[in-house]
Amino acid sequence: MPSSPPLLKDTTTGETYRVHICYECDPDQYPSGKPIDPSDTLVEPNEKGEWVCGPCQIEELNKRKLRVLGLQHPEVQQIIQQEDKKVKYTRGTPL
Repeated sequence: MPSSPPLLKDTTTGETYRVHICYECDPDQYPSGKPIDPSDTLVEPNEKGEWVCGPCQIEELNKRKLRVLGLQHPEVQQIIQQEDKKVKYTRGTPL
């Protein structure tokens, strides 16, 4: 893990961003970590000091809800339905 994150400069606005890396994203798809988009407003460091992107935080929250509330809870059922729709759509099956 580098000591300071690399810099990214937006050529249209001239703004400079620090590019943080999420090491909790799918290691098969991102073996050296996934660069976090500067517009990700949910990004924050975890207890180890590593940055975690918004989608990974949402996924962890959903897993925790599943464990605590159980499969039959309406909120968990909604999460499961959303994930099913997402999987069907990415496989090419229309909704």
